[in-house]
Amino acid sequence: MKSTSLRLEQLYPRVEYTSLQSDATTDTVVIGGGIAGCITAWCLLRETSQQIMLLDGSKIARGAT
Repeated sequence: MKSTSLRLEQLYPRVEYTSLQSDATTDTVVIGGGIAGCITAWCLLRETSQQIMLLDGSKIARGAT
């Protein structure tokens, strides 16, 4: 069912996401881009000098939380 609300369309803009095309090098991978995953990645970035990769199967921070 498509939303007809202009306000809701602004909250969820259409963005083209691409898949990872090659191997990546990082120190830590956080899997899951919900609130817990985003906060975990943010805290790691703030408290360490590690390279952090945040992976999610869909859109980051767009779920129920």
